[in-house]
Amino acid sequence: MFRAQPGQPAIEVRALSKRFGAVNAVSRLTFDVPAGSVTGFLGPNGAGKTTTLRMVLGLAVPTDGEARVLGVPYGELERPLAHVGAALETTGFHPGRTARAHLRIACMQGGLESARVDAVLSLSGMTQFTDMKVRGYSLGMKQRLAFATALLGEPQVLVLDEPANGLDPAGVAWLRGFLRRFADDGGAVLVSSHLLSEIAEVADRVVVIDRGALIAQDTVARLVGAGGETVVVRSPDLGDLRAALQAAGGELADRSDGAIGVRQLPIERVGELASAEGIVLHELRRETATLEDAFLALTGVPAAAPSGPGAPPVRPDVQDGASS
Repeated sequence: MFRAQPGQPAIEVRALSKRFGAVNAVSRLTFDVPAGSVTGFLGPNGAGKTTTLRMVLGLAVPTDGEARVLGVPYGELERPLAHVGAALETTGFHPGRTARAHLRIACMQGGLESARVDAVLSLSGMTQFTDMKVRGYSLGMKQRLAFATALLGEPQVLVLDEPANGLDPAGVAWLRGFLRRFADDGGAVLVSSHLLSEIAEVADRVVVIDRGALIAQDTVARLVGAGGETVVVRSPDLGDLRAALQAAGGELADRSDGAIGVRQLPIERVGELASAEGIVLHELRRETATLEDAFLALTGVPAAAPSGPGAPPVRPDVQDGASS
């Protein structure tokens, strides 16, 4: 079996499309997931993320295009669980089974040795819940069990859909550390999440889609860096300060907290201008763009959706299983 080396594509998506009747859930989507990296897969609700992941894993048939994992379509992998670990949902557990029983059955179905069960229970923090039936699990516990199942075959590729959903802060920190180590050891991770701050912490690169189409594919650093830097300044003499900054070529934006956001001028120049004019400053600081800022700018999604009479409708989910 082909094993992708760091930097080589472990997942290749080429002109991938999926239609449900008249709805284009995914439209000619093309991107790569390199080995040795964590790739965040981002998009608003209804963007087509889950549908794309299902096609990558052979759970949905593309209308057009193709997806390859380790050089071949997922369905052509020999013993796929030994190469690809996936966790797309937390609802596929029999409520009367224990974690150990679930994992042993998964090993039998995937042609894997059951000796791996204890290792993944420990790795996922599930040891104390080994003999507890799934019906008593919280969402976070089910999430950990799904992750343990994905790790049974010691895969090179992980495909995860909202893996932090339901985890407590300690669990989120554990997941972040694990994914980082997995990638640093040469693995490839494709992870969909709405927790943009977590994606910014762990991902090397991101793929952003909207309405099923690719709108950005870049490293996190370049995508965030494109937003530039804003100097935030607050003063009791805003009128004089505004005039001085505009005369020096600054681009100003009023902020809801009463401060001014300044672009096109470095923070040192802003301070010098205030000093030269004898203007008192109550605040002067840099504010760098975040992944959330970049995401909102790319997708055009408002930071706070309006509500009440006359508000535009929320974008509907296009179809069960194709909504995200």
